[in-house]
Amino acid sequence: QYTLKPRGFVYVTFYSSGSAEAALRKGSCKVMGTDVEISEVKRMSNTVTNAKRLYIRGIPCDSNEEELMKYFESFGKVVTHIFPRDKN
Repeated sequence: QYTLKPRGFVYVTFYSSGSAEAALRKGSCKVMGTDVEISEVKRMSNTVTNAKRLYIRGIPCDSNEEELMKYFESFGKVVTHIFPRDKN
């Protein structure tokens, strides 16, 4: 049975490192009324040269993916995001 509830974290890859740096400067902040922590993921060899991937933890279980992405897109263009959900 799939509950499809968010697992409490998300990966966001920004097109430019400047956008990722702006989000990282927040460190921890309120997103959708909840304190979240933003940290950097080490560069993967197959990513866009200037892209930067961030790990955001503390996402509430009732979070809305579209709202969350709207928040991070305020820092710059988001290339991809991974929003894991529970499978059971």
